[in-house]
Amino acid sequence: MAAGMIAYELLRRQAFQKRTFRKRYDAFKLRDDEFVKLFRLPKHLVRFLCEQLQEELKPLSETRTALSVEIKVLCALRFFATGSHQKDVAADLTLACSQASVSRAIMTVSAAINKVLFDRYVYFPPFEQYGLLKKKFLELTKSSEFPNGFPNILGAIDSTYVGILAPSGSSTSTDQAYLNRKGNHSLNVQLVCDANMQILNVNADCPGNSRDSVVWHSDSLRELLMEHTDVDNTSIGWLIGDKEFPLEPWLLTPVLNPETNAEYNYNACHARIRQVSERCIALLKSRFKCLSENRVLHYNPFTAASIIKACTVLHNMCIKNNMETREETVCDENEGMICCEEQESPLPDMSSEAAYNLRRNLIQT
Repeated sequence: MAAGMIAYELLRRQAFQKRTFRKRYDAFKLRDDEFVKLFRLPKHLVRFLCEQLQEELKPLSETRTALSVEIKVLCALRFFATGSHQKDVAADLTLACSQASVSRAIMTVSAAINKVLFDRYVYFPPFEQYGLLKKKFLELTKSSEFPNGFPNILGAIDSTYVGILAPSGSSTSTDQAYLNRKGNHSLNVQLVCDANMQILNVNADCPGNSRDSVVWHSDSLRELLMEHTDVDNTSIGWLIGDKEFPLEPWLLTPVLNPETNAEYNYNACHARIRQVSERCIALLKSRFKCLSENRVLHYNPFTAASIIKACTVLHNMCIKNNMETREETVCDENEGMICCEEQESPLPDMSSEAAYNLRRNLIQT
């Protein structure tokens, strides 16, 4: 009996050592294009990430099993890039670590990115920079129908589903809250971007069953725009959103059932701006496939939201560094909705009449 236990212990230790101390190949020796294909970021940005996250991710011990900051970051980036199972990431020869280590790395790196870098990379610009936002959208929307372009646009807003596991141990009502219109568990993630597809605002905290209008009404950006709106409902600028959002003095939606040429022209220009947010979501999901429609984040809603926010930080880093933007088509029930069918009843809003009049005046000018 004792001999059997000793033999078992020796075999267990050998297996542990074999698993833990596999030889790693230096990822930074890969060709630049191969490195970006695997980790989505170029080498200099990954090194920058490691430097910025050093204090948050440095090993608590110097044992041989402790993962370096570099390996933790690469593990997380590889998962973000592929959305593959953790064991597939762990088996990568450039990483060579256990599945449990990969899981911990994904969570800790996501949290570290959000703590250290989120506010530096994902933010709605201060009032002094609104003019630049408006200028870029104005140039984007000039056409024969709208020769002067669409004025005063601050950003394009849209929402998308990101799949998650059903929350464990949750009540029936909680479980239902995360079921989206397709019957899948998800978060309903709201994004606002500028004309360059840089993300200015993200809300990843709402269950998949939440309507876009509900997500918007809970967002701090709405409160900010309300504060910048005069008592006569004159806004300093507008967001552009699809028919799922409420028409407000600071958020313009398309005209349902347009009748006049002016209304058709307005909708065409409106759709051109909305396509920016749709392309932004498509680019985000194609670059970081852990967020794509055919993937599910195997984490609780809080951790899934952390991963989503971390990916938006990395997305903006890529945009700021002028990385290639070859987005793939992402089929999502919230994306690409250019036609204006009957709109769901919006939430009650005291400013809806003022917003309607504002939009009508804009169309007629």
